[in-house]
Amino acid sequence: MKKSLIVSIVIILLPITAFAMYKDSCIVNAKAKIAEPIFLVESINEKEDSYFYDNSIKEYCFKVKNNVNQRNSEVDFSYKILVEYSNSNFPVKCQLFNSKNEEILKGNNSTEYILVEKNKSYDEEYRLVVSWKDGENLSEKTDINIEVVALQMKE
Repeated sequence: MKKSLIVSIVIILLPITAFAMYKDSCIVNAKAKIAEPIFLVESINEKEDSYFYDNSIKEYCFKVKNNVNQRNSEVDFSYKILVEYSNSNFPVKCQLFNSKNEEILKGNNSTEYILVEKNKSYDEEYRLVVSWKDGENLSEKTDINIEVVALQMKE
């Protein structure tokens, strides 16, 4: 009798639990436009002699901008400019000037971060002046690199 009572309770509970489950699915379509980042560094100089002679001065001009074909970047950027030598003992002095003719290169051969706001046209020209340090002679060959490091800003 006990065995039949347990079996009948299990038989009664099984259909109830089977019908208690409910599943549903829904397909959702969405469209989203992703902000378009635009950040360009362009050389202004024509190809020229890359050799550097005693007491000579070289100028290299370049431009940083956030627009192409009248479309501005939809993203905020912050950037800095680094001037690096492959040989740290190379006897040259580097000066970096912005379009207002202000020297902006700090003691560690880099600028501070400069903010470029989204949806606003930004076009800044820079001039790097490389000259010999007084009383120094050429000892070895070196490369001088201009590196522009840009970071996308959070909203």
